[in-house]
Amino acid sequence: MPFHPFKTISLTVVLFFCYVSCLLAQTNFSRRDIVRRNPAIGLHYGISNFSHSPFEINKINHGYALSFLDGLGGKYDYMIQAGSISPKHPLGKTLNDGNNLLHFINIYGIRRFFADTVLFNPFAGAGSGVSLYNTQFIPNLQAATGFQLRISSTIFLHTQLNYQVNFSSAVNNNLSASIGLLGTILQRKKKNRTVVSHPTSLTQQLIADIDRDGIPDSLDACPTLAGPATFKGCPDTDGDGIADNNDQCPTTPGLAAYHGCPPPNVDPPPASMRIDTLKTNDSISTVINELAQSIYFETNKATLTPASTGVLSKIVDLLKTQHFKQLQIEGHTDNTGTTKRNDQLSHERAQTVLEYLAAAGIDQNKLIARGFGASRPVAPNTTPDGRARNRRTVFILIGN
Repeated sequence: MPFHPFKTISLTVVLFFCYVSCLLAQTNFSRRDIVRRNPAIGLHYGISNFSHSPFEINKINHGYALSFLDGLGGKYDYMIQAGSISPKHPLGKTLNDGNNLLHFINIYGIRRFFADTVLFNPFAGAGSGVSLYNTQFIPNLQAATGFQLRISSTIFLHTQLNYQVNFSSAVNNNLSASIGLLGTILQRKKKNRTVVSHPTSLTQQLIADIDRDGIPDSLDACPTLAGPATFKGCPDTDGDGIADNNDQCPTTPGLAAYHGCPPPNVDPPPASMRIDTLKTNDSISTVINELAQSIYFETNKATLTPASTGVLSKIVDLLKTQHFKQLQIEGHTDNTGTTKRNDQLSHERAQTVLEYLAAAGIDQNKLIARGFGASRPVAPNTTPDGRARNRRTVFILIGN
């Protein structure tokens, strides 16, 4: 087989461009969003050389082609080209006497270096196709390289250098160069490329959230104790709705008015009046209400404390010795908590006292229970002592 230096040099140049393209394709040359290219069509003019000899301008062959180019995704495209060449010397020195045209259709895979939005965009590619020359179909393989030059958002130049290997003795392998103008025919909706940031090290992640409660330490009021976002990362051990870092009694349920602690029990002085000396309803009401100052309930409940039953027993004894038409039992609270809850709690406590008296033998038809919540304070609610005085049970006795 004769040695063709022009063929060897041409093939080497094309393969070198392909190799460099593959290397450069691994580098991120552009920070633009990578999207699938829009489809485009174009018209190309090309020149080919079949001689495999030192360049001779009189043996250059001219041709034209139509092309369709579309994106596969990222920086990958494919292009289909169909056209014709008028080869003067398809077998090198042999002249094409009949002026037969060489028709071809080729398809290429293209790998661009950059996103399609840059001005100058080199590429490398490879493909295959089939030619029709002098009634004979000739398959081929091709290697390609070149660049694209963007003119506007929808128009660009496409230049390409090809080396084509023909699997037939009717036509030599050939080197060709072409230039074409392509225009976009369809605009796709573009989607931005998702950029994944480099993850921090495990140590950094642990430092950022030491207690692993999902709240960064920079925003965590208790970075070493796990807690919900409701309390800015702090726990609530006693479940009273007050975070431990603001709770002076973190293990005992309490109220916000007492900084998370239960309200204090203020013991009033014991009643000293003697029941057997009372003669009028007014004096009876006075003694009953003094005794009532020692009626206590469990925190936030309508349950009497054990000591309160002894006081109520004395009130029952007093009521059984007197004639009265009606007894109104009133429940009152301080302003701690919501109005709705205070109204409910005061009525429930008055009803508890009513049920105790009825169970002890007092006619229930003469008893009325009413709750006033915090609407009728007898002392300011600004001090613990004032709030204790407002938490009270009041008896109003109506005579015959």
